[in-house]
Amino acid sequence: MSDILQIHLPSKPSVDHLIWPLSPKGELTFKDAYKFYNNSQPVHWVSHLWKPFIPPRVSCLSWKIMQNRVPTQDNLQKRGMFFVSRCEICKTNVDNVEHLFLKCPYAHTLWSWLFSSFLINKDIPNSTSHMWRMIFKVRMSSQLLNLWISGCMLAFHLIWDTRNQAIFDGNRPVISRTLQHLKGWLQDLSSLMPGTMKNSVHELSILHKLGIKGICNSSPKIIGVSCPPSLPLDKGEY
Repeated sequence: MSDILQIHLPSKPSVDHLIWPLSPKGELTFKDAYKFYNNSQPVHWVSHLWKPFIPPRVSCLSWKIMQNRVPTQDNLQKRGMFFVSRCEICKTNVDNVEHLFLKCPYAHTLWSWLFSSFLINKDIPNSTSHMWRMIFKVRMSSQLLNLWISGCMLAFHLIWDTRNQAIFDGNRPVISRTLQHLKGWLQDLSSLMPGTMKNSVHELSILHKLGIKGICNSSPKIIGVSCPPSLPLDKGEY
């Protein structure tokens, strides 16, 4: 009752309007409702995900994995399709995002090689959200960081491509061929990537293992300056 008595009525009659208190203008938009419902926070991975040197299809797949929008068999079942879910790579588990991209022995071998190549001494996460969080938290020079993030995105893409080839073409997965493909892809993209390496043995060993040439910071240039000989002073200036 006290709250009602404290309401200030306008001096002139006016029409009431519903307002959204979380919006500066008081208007409720679909974007505002989506943020409120999902309690989403501003994302900072966009600048890492979409790069001019990364093929758009690779970036698009990585975005879908982040949002769990990849058409794996378990996601297709949620959309009303009825069939037995089975990983077509290892044929021992269900076909879902967590298993396919992280827990499948084929994917685990691929990630182990990538972690070892970049000297990342961490366990492979059990969920894709933890995996992305770990990928973006790695601290390296600009050249190594571009290679690392690109390598992880390419690994996701190669796993998905291997899965589709096993389903639609009946191709048997060969991990050695996939590792060669990933290494060659990184070597090709390295010429398009900006950034430089640190002057350290640690980063040099990573680049040497990947077969990629390091880009060092340009050293300062020394420019010679010639000065004219000084003129002799007049006797009156001594």
